[in-house]
Amino acid sequence: MIRIKAEPDMYPEAVALLIEHGCEVKRSSTCCEVILPEGSTRKEILFRSVSERYKLVLPDGLEMKEIYNRFVERSALYFYV
Repeated sequence: MIRIKAEPDMYPEAVALLIEHGCEVKRSSTCCEVILPEGSTRKEILFRSVSERYKLVLPDGLEMKEIYNRFVERSALYFYV
């Protein structure tokens, strides 16, 4: 199971899209934890610089990019819709 700690101010539309595609979203005042459904894949996109980059694919085919900032220990998610 893939868990991602994102910024706490995630757009409501993004949260709705994640839930629609089978993800679990837990919000708190410090972060927004996204749990991807079983069968999701996470592959590192090479050329690592300040941030780590990953391609995420959910079982239903939704693709996302995750950019992890190790200094703040949070990820930003970008959707391909």
